[in-house]
Amino acid sequence: MSQPSSDNSSTGGLGSSLLAQCAELLAAWVDLDRERHQLTQSLYAGRNSPEQISALLDTNEQRRASLMAATDLLLNTLKQLPKNRPE
Repeated sequence: MSQPSSDNSSTGGLGSSLLAQCAELLAAWVDLDRERHQLTQSLYAGRNSPEQISALLDTNEQRRASLMAATDLLLNTLKQLPKNRPE
């Protein structure tokens, strides 16, 4: 997933760009949640070995950490926007 851009040079495109980044980030969080649900099902069904499950959980945790960082970056970008921007 791409990292949010902090380029504030064009006010017109910035809002739609940030909105697109928010939508992309939300979709990634939904995918991560689905993945965790599938991992839980695999655990209870016994379809994977403990090593496989551990590797899948590690990968999932790395994705979560990456999404947290991207979310923090996007939130900080949003906080820096002027409160009353002309449309």
